[in-house]
Amino acid sequence: IKNIPDFSNTKIIFGGIHPTVLPDEVLKSGYADIVVRNEGEKTLEILYDRIKSGKDYSDVKGISFLYNGCIVHNDPSDLVDLNSLPSFPYDLFHRYSTRYTLGFITSSRGCPYDCIFCSQRNISGKYYRFRSAEAIINDIEYLHEVRGENYITFQDDDFLPNKERILQLCELILKRFGDKISFDCQTRADNVDDEVLAIMNEAGFRLINVGIECANDRLLNFIQKRETLEQIVNGIRLIKKHDFQVSGTFILGLPTETSEDRKSAYKLAKKLDLNYVRFNNATPYPGTKLYEI
Repeated sequence: IKNIPDFSNTKIIFGGIHPTVLPDEVLKSGYADIVVRNEGEKTLEILYDRIKSGKDYSDVKGISFLYNGCIVHNDPSDLVDLNSLPSFPYDLFHRYSTRYTLGFITSSRGCPYDCIFCSQRNISGKYYRFRSAEAIINDIEYLHEVRGENYITFQDDDFLPNKERILQLCELILKRFGDKISFDCQTRADNVDDEVLAIMNEAGFRLINVGIECANDRLLNFIQKRETLEQIVNGIRLIKKHDFQVSGTFILGLPTETSEDRKSAYKLAKKLDLNYVRFNNATPYPGTKLYEI
């Protein structure tokens, strides 16, 4: 093989959940020089400028790196102000318009709950942050008018912890788009009430995905869901009362689960008459309490 560029002086940087949780493993692999931990937008910007200008980067917060054969872990970086970031660069995918469906928006980060199976808080933390309603409206407008998307999925880990922001967002959607676009999202069953469901329905939300996880309070307590089975059932019934489709997710194979527990999950899915249901295998991701157990 001829004419291969020499990349020996190139800095290889890894980021994401795996490198954040297991930076030593990634750096010891020999394939990475630096790991950017947690949220990487601001850290990577600073790091890139330092490297390109030939300046020392050893004091940059939020990174781990190799120094004389040893691994150094700098202090964590601060959580990112979401409203300081630009929108997702949908335009970079124009050339792949036949390969990608870009009808998605992430309007918040973080989750205030403590479920033992969730690895996402290793990146985004427990502090719930959200983008301004105006910024989200701009994204919807771009996706609808430029990309031709008429169905948009909100990919937030939990769309509804802050009721006031949803009321404001739905009012702006109605004012700007009327009934031209449909949406779906995911949330906890105990986040919903009549007021928020009514305006979401009016604003074009058609499907709500609910993390049910288990079919009894013993397992719900075990995974630290901070939600009872009664709350879940009542929440889903309220969602259906407002004419939404409901998708439910369960986790099978948790420690202490019995055959009867698993059968109860199937029975509950049928009893609730869910439009869609997904049964996931319990996976102990590093960095979670489930992994420690």
